[in-house]
Amino acid sequence: MDKVEDFKPGSHMHSMFRDFWNMNKKYINRNVQHSMRESDWYLMLEELNLFIGKYDREPYVKDLALALISEIERRYKAAKEREM
Repeated sequence: MDKVEDFKPGSHMHSMFRDFWNMNKKYINRNVQHSMRESDWYLMLEELNLFIGKYDREPYVKDLALALISEIERRYKAAKEREM
């Protein structure tokens, strides 16, 4: 049986979701404003790699990182299509 996760402030899960939430706010908002430059993509990837490492390369953390990349890419492509 899996252990019950603790989501209280200061817990592993709480910290992980707080970090992930902050990256979402940072990069999705930047992307919505159409200001994602190539250097921003590299910065985001670097920050996501640090995030993955901070949480011991857990598969769930990797999946969250990939989901954020996918969402940013989807929004970026949609914005570019609207501009055409």
